[in-house]
Amino acid sequence: LNLRLPVWQTALAGGLAGIATQIAAGNPAACAKAVPMGAACCTCYVNLLSRASSDGDLDSVGAAPRFFCAGVSASVATVLTHAATRARFTGLAGAVARTVPVMAIEMCSIDV
Repeated sequence: LNLRLPVWQTALAGGLAGIATQIAAGNPAACAKAVPMGAACCTCYVNLLSRASSDGDLDSVGAAPRFFCAGVSASVATVLTHAATRARFTGLAGAVARTVPVMAIEMCSIDV
């Protein structure tokens, strides 16, 4: 498995992207949650995408598998950060339903 970036670098890039997204949306208070969410999403996405490629070339992965990897990554990141910011899992289904479509499209558009 040959990743283009090491895990620490994908986590850092995802965390910074999460901060930038929250600041651009006018919600700087949400940056504390955006860092771990962006880091988890980006790291998971790169790893899933590399596994979806038969030859290790991330550019050869088609649009549908790419969107699937992004959706799974956004779901994982949402579950992890939801659990970290709340003592219980109430409202998790709603959080996943609200977050996954937007983050999946964002991950795919950044990746193109």
